[in-house]
Amino acid sequence: MSKLTAAKPTLLILIVGILSLSALPLPAAIRPQVKPSLTEVNNQQIALSWGDIWERLRRRKGRKGSRGEDKDKLLCLIAPGKLRGENETGTIKVWGEQPLFVWQGEMKGIEVGHLRSNKVIWSQTLEPTTNRITYQGEELQPEQNYFWRETVPLDTLPTKITFRIMNKEDRELISTELAELESQLKTKGYTESDIILARVNHFAKQKLWSDALQTAYSVENPSGELADFIAQFEAHNFCPPE
Repeated sequence: MSKLTAAKPTLLILIVGILSLSALPLPAAIRPQVKPSLTEVNNQQIALSWGDIWERLRRRKGRKGSRGEDKDKLLCLIAPGKLRGENETGTIKVWGEQPLFVWQGEMKGIEVGHLRSNKVIWSQTLEPTTNRITYQGEELQPEQNYFWRETVPLDTLPTKITFRIMNKEDRELISTELAELESQLKTKGYTESDIILARVNHFAKQKLWSDALQTAYSVENPSGELADFIAQFEAHNFCPPE
């Protein structure tokens, strides 16, 4: 009997605690499920915002074209290209078979050709305000080196950038990674904007800037942070200092 008497205070405290918990609203009684940040998805370091992408991209400096002393017409070839200060060895790789070419300044036309033979396989005249174009020529082959440059008179030497379509195995690996990433994000309730950001960052981490920018520009009517990112990109001076 003495044991039962001694246990009464403990039993009373337990009953009061249970009644107090049941009196709480349901959201308070259950720990809310917080959507994980993009950095936690599949242990991949995905950018938290477009600002993270911009911080890397704004350090890019394109190669200058030949423009004499007229600095207002200075031409900078941006992508495919490399970030200044990063490892500059090796040929620039591109994932997409129809790469996006991006530049700053005025180009009268663009040429793409085989590097070994110097044969032009695609050319296109451009409007003065155009600053990007998607390749529309013959199919580019994996592991082949190509160049892109401005179309210029024959008596001048144009600046050109060399690039290579990556091999089939690497392309398929990236395609698989992107598909898995998109599936995970959709399952966890992320928006299409989040998925675009994740794809852009996946390319950016591998220095595939043509593919990253092509993904960003694929949105027809960008808004919010993506619109701000594009506006910053187009307003930034990518030409290297003299």
